Amino acid sequence: MDARQQIPLRRNGPRKRTINVRVFRALVHRLWSKVPEAYKHGIKGGCVVTSNGRRDKNGFILGELDPFFGNFRVTIYYGSFRSVFPNASPTKLAREVRRTLLHEVYHFLEDNVSRNELVRFENEKIFREVFPEKYAKAVKSAARSIRVFRLFLYAFLIVLATTGLVLLALYLFGAL
Repeated sequence: MDARQQIPLRRNGPRKRTINVRVFRALVHRLWSKVPEAYKHGIKGGCVVTSNGRRDKNGFILGELDPFFGNFRVTIYYGSFRSVFPNASPTKLAREVRRTLLHEVYHFLEDNVSRNELVRFENEKIFREVFPEKYAKAVKSAARSIRVFRLFLYAFLIVLATTGLVLLALYLFGAL
């Protein structure tokens, strides 16, 4: 037997299935066209795909809502998708691109109504991942505070109800 035949063709698992940036752009623009116009109304810059990736201290950034000459545009980073989902099937990649697009549109809608629920949720997620012990303590402390609040609320309602009953009894018996 020849020694070359004993060497496996795939040394590190299955071959990576990646799509090139041109196909990725077409996928993003097809999915962007399916987002309802009512949601994209103020995003005048549209959606652009860059071939590079982008990172911050928490990991790869898949997409961003950018200010663009007084308007907004959605930027999707092909390099980030390629790094985060190296072996993803086209179906999985399409699902993740769709989630990212909707996430960025949600940021835009949220900015228009001056709420920052998504930012608060993202910050909480980062806090939970970076400081799991502190997050667990904060959750326990919040649960304890809620229990104490409930006890005081129940005590107040009991006092209020008994006071009301006493006043009603006094009124009915003519003492008031």
